[in-house]
Amino acid sequence: MHLASSSRAKVAALAVANAIAIGVTGAQGPAPSPLMSAPSPPPAEVPMVTPQPSPAPQLTK
Repeated sequence: MHLASSSRAKVAALAVANAIAIGVTGAQGPAPSPLMSAPSPPPAEVPMVTPQPSPAPQLTK
């Protein structure tokens, strides 16, 4: 009789430990990436700059 009650206690302890382990891992989960969760801001108003051709390098003798 003592052996049966101790095995029941072990099974109950394992069930509780398993439930706690599942609850903890489910609560943590993967950390959300701020880049993925935050909406992207609208593009800033940047005036278009046309590249100016660079002057020819001066060759010195």
